[in-house]
Amino acid sequence: MTTSLDAPMQVPELPLAFAYEMHNAVAQGYFKVDFEIVWKTIQNNLPELDQQTKAVLQQLIG
Repeated sequence: MTTSLDAPMQVPELPLAFAYEMHNAVAQGYFKVDFEIVWKTIQNNLPELDQQTKAVLQQLIG
């Protein structure tokens, strides 16, 4: 059985490693957060990630 933690590893076309690293940087404060970079990431990358995620979900549920 696949757990929610295993699922991202089965979908290599999604840039989830980058999303995970971004989460850690913001949530844990590993370095000073540059909100301009965060905002640009939201504007430029999140829509594409949303579409990729929906496409994968559609494949999984058929």
